[in-house]
Amino acid sequence: RGPLNGNTKVIVNVENTHVHRDLFCRFGSVTVEAHFVSTQKISCMTPPSKVLKRVSVEVSANNVDFSKSYSQFEYTEKMSILRVTPEFGTVDNALEIGVAGMHFENYTSLFCHFGSMVVKAKFVNSTYILCKTPPTQRALVPRNGFSVPVKVSTDGEDESIVDSNVFYTYFNQIQLISLNPTSAFVGGNSTVVVVGESFIDTSFLTCYF
Repeated sequence: RGPLNGNTKVIVNVENTHVHRDLFCRFGSVTVEAHFVSTQKISCMTPPSKVLKRVSVEVSANNVDFSKSYSQFEYTEKMSILRVTPEFGTVDNALEIGVAGMHFENYTSLFCHFGSMVVKAKFVNSTYILCKTPPTQRALVPRNGFSVPVKVSTDGEDESIVDSNVFYTYFNQIQLISLNPTSAFVGGNSTVVVVGESFIDTSFLTCYF
């Protein structure tokens, strides 16, 4: 299964295949080049399709004589990302974030991309997946954060990446330096000034006592 826009890598199990320049896959009536993986596997990228459908998949070593395996590939709607929650976190914590979108499929290989970093995704339903943010290689990020684009793919490689205009922002870990006052009357409701570093101006900023 894969999206209408194509570029899904398909691994085809075959028999007695040898290294050969002329390997082909045919999806319905469209033929594409295939690549040798091993004597029992070849790979090919799906061509685009204008409609949702199932097509037969056959292979050939000469682009004339094709197999008759009756295997099928199903074209599905293209995945898209709408937003991530939360939209930010610290550089050193692996935070599980929710990715909301459309047409997610329960692929065995579903990945989230944070810039150039790739992590496995967990399918929840067709509009929601979960991903753990990878630690950034930057030990210290600017005060205004370091943003990376969030994308999804079905094989962890560039060919199947679904682009989006959604970003996740890394911030430095908040550091607590001092409190004033350090004690108060029983009953609470006292104002405490917290001095520290790397605070973020956000509605999620919370003090825990």
